[in-house]
Amino acid sequence: MLAAQANAQVAIATARELSMVSRGVAKSVRKGNPLYIPGKSTVGRTGLYSFQITQALERRAVRSFIQARKTRRELVHNTRSRFLDPVVHVGNINENLTPFTQSASFLSTPRQTRAYLIARENRLYVQQTKHLFQEIIPRLEENLPRLREGIYTHTPKDPVRFVAQAIPQQVNTIAIGETHGFYDIQEFIVHFLPEIRKAHPDQEIFLFTEFASKEEKYPAGSLAKSDPQRKKIWQAADENNMQIVGLEPNEVLQDYSILSTLQDKNAYVLITAGGKLQRFPFFASANGIKWRNESFLRTIQEYRAQHPDAIFIIYAGNAHINTRIPFAITPFLDTQKTFVINLLPTRAQVEQRFPQYAQVEIRSLWDPLGDELDGKESFNYPLLYWQDPELVRVAGANIYLQARDNLFSK
Repeated sequence: MLAAQANAQVAIATARELSMVSRGVAKSVRKGNPLYIPGKSTVGRTGLYSFQITQALERRAVRSFIQARKTRRELVHNTRSRFLDPVVHVGNINENLTPFTQSASFLSTPRQTRAYLIARENRLYVQQTKHLFQEIIPRLEENLPRLREGIYTHTPKDPVRFVAQAIPQQVNTIAIGETHGFYDIQEFIVHFLPEIRKAHPDQEIFLFTEFASKEEKYPAGSLAKSDPQRKKIWQAADENNMQIVGLEPNEVLQDYSILSTLQDKNAYVLITAGGKLQRFPFFASANGIKWRNESFLRTIQEYRAQHPDAIFIIYAGNAHINTRIPFAITPFLDTQKTFVINLLPTRAQVEQRFPQYAQVEIRSLWDPLGDELDGKESFNYPLLYWQDPELVRVAGANIYLQARDNLFSK
């Protein structure tokens, strides 16, 4: 059923994309460009020549950038998100981008693919920016008194047990978002998994993760051997009889080096940030994360249909988990049965790990609520905690916890 729905969605998206291109070609014809050229063949079943598709897509890319830039100028007064900049270029098109273009079978050249992806990225930029500044931030400001009630100025003595005991009994899905690259965050998860097993001694528990392939099966001990970076997490899952389920499509894992090395051979987008052009891997762009989240969600829903009474733990990056992101996983789950935890580094950890970032960028990348709370950055608070689903939706999580040095060591 879910596969049929996915195929139908692709078919609808294909028709929509082709309709937009056809409208662009019609505008070109009205300006005097020929509709029929003897001796030239059209692309597939589109009835259009390749140059016509290229012209229409490039005009759309330019319009989308202008619209995104206008949206930023009108709405964005400070930088609150990594993706709050229009995309100006897509480079090094290769087969790795096939998943992003499955609804655009009419694409036949790298030039067309670049223009198509620039337009998609900038349209999503407009959607995400308007969602944040027209819906989320006004609700944050309306709920400031209630949000302040969730401020903890001191870290609980046993933060792992505090978080585990904060989860309501009816919850069957626990979503844990991490900021990648910080050891102390992983230590929290190592100690957290046994607490969940203690709370549910007789239930099936599945650990879903972006750090494993959805195409593979992971019997006990297998992932701990193949992934030394998170070995202790996988060992904790095995020791507590939790089945590990991969979420990441193979298209991403096969080229996973782009998330860290940004090699020139890989596809990338260019955005403006801090007045400079910066290269960003496409699988970690807004559209890349959106596509991956849709894939993650399908896998989770398929398992939920087969295991309605199981406890699901979802372990992924914050951009997949945070409820304020309209294309994250959590907005599409049952809010009454989902508990969201975002694990963050401290300011000192960020500055040590990423010394190249300016202060404004540190704040925008890792500070969840900006200066909404008492005019202070969230970095000043070790724990933020809310139960009300409405507050959770606008704040981004039930709990924000800073993984401070040696906090979880026993």
